[in-house]
Amino acid sequence: MFKIISKWIHRYFSDEEALLLFVLLAISLVIILTVGKALAPVFF
Repeated sequence: MFKIISKWIHRYFSDEEALLLFVLLAISLVIILTVGKALAPVFF
């Protein structure tokens, strides 16, 4: 099982740009989830 997960991680996250995109998406999701109610009027 660990070999399958390791292979998947190496395949998709060996590229620096893909890793950067994943990190930025994760940070954006956390920010929206934590301060989403305060930012809702700004978005609309």
